[in-house]
Amino acid sequence: SEVRREYGSALVERYREKLLQAGVEGYSADQCWADYRASVLYLFTFAIVIAGTLDHSNQRGRQMVHALASRSAETIAEIEALALLD
Repeated sequence: SEVRREYGSALVERYREKLLQAGVEGYSADQCWADYRASVLYLFTFAIVIAGTLDHSNQRGRQMVHALASRSAETIAEIEALALLD
């Protein structure tokens, strides 16, 4: 989470720049950020599915489930991805 907070915006912009260099036209920074937010929201389903397959009967399994769910939910909240559902 700390790494994402520090570098996340810059990495999204770097991704967009590389797309533009590869010939993608008219892909604005705002659209790229909106697409990133939508992707983060969608990928929450992966965290839930993976968490459901882990062994919850031991401490390590519970820690993994907690990390997956909490980090995903934290990201969704911080980038206000739920606003896309309005």
